[in-house]
Amino acid sequence: MAPPLASSTGALTNPIYAQLVTLNPTAAQQAQLIAASDIGLQNASGGTYIPGNVVAILDGRDRNIAKQRYQGVDFAARYQMPLGQSQKLSINADISWLGSKQQLLPNLPWIQLAGNVFYPPHVKGRAGAVYSSSIFTLASFVNYTGGVTDTQVTPNRWVSGMTTVDLNTRIRLPHAIELAVNASNLFNAKPSNIYTASSYSTPYDTTNYSPIGRFLSLTISKGW
Repeated sequence: MAPPLASSTGALTNPIYAQLVTLNPTAAQQAQLIAASDIGLQNASGGTYIPGNVVAILDGRDRNIAKQRYQGVDFAARYQMPLGQSQKLSINADISWLGSKQQLLPNLPWIQLAGNVFYPPHVKGRAGAVYSSSIFTLASFVNYTGGVTDTQVTPNRWVSGMTTVDLNTRIRLPHAIELAVNASNLFNAKPSNIYTASSYSTPYDTTNYSPIGRFLSLTISKGW
């Protein structure tokens, strides 16, 4: 089961969703749907509900999707270099590519999922290096989430991906004391804006990108 509409925005202009849209519904049609709903009418517009002002009804109910197809490629590399005197350098890299599409209903054309807003991007990756010795560890990683196409607006708009950098250090002190300093999203990267149809809609792709900015932490631990 899956919802046929990732978002109501853009559904009125995309011909793929024509079977899910009832334009200019009558007051009787609206009353019938409201009466059949378990929670009744939920009006998020902030204005008075007037049947004559309703432009369309969207059928976003979960349903059995006729077909979905996925394909992908993963690549991972690891390299470790001894530096002598209990020191070593490790280099790691992971990258993946994903393609996916679905057919909403029989006889409808296939539509792309991966690479579109609110679906996974085609490319994601993480790479970094770790230096460690008997008393000190320094690690830095770069995280990349590829961009997506905002299909909610016509013409479609490209939404840039997001790159963050994490930095972690750990120092082992005498008497089994450890001091750790961590920085997530060191350069305070922010997700790109997407199209929104209302003031209360979230202005970024919440499925793929995090709005949390730079986050610093200090940890002191003692072992016995």
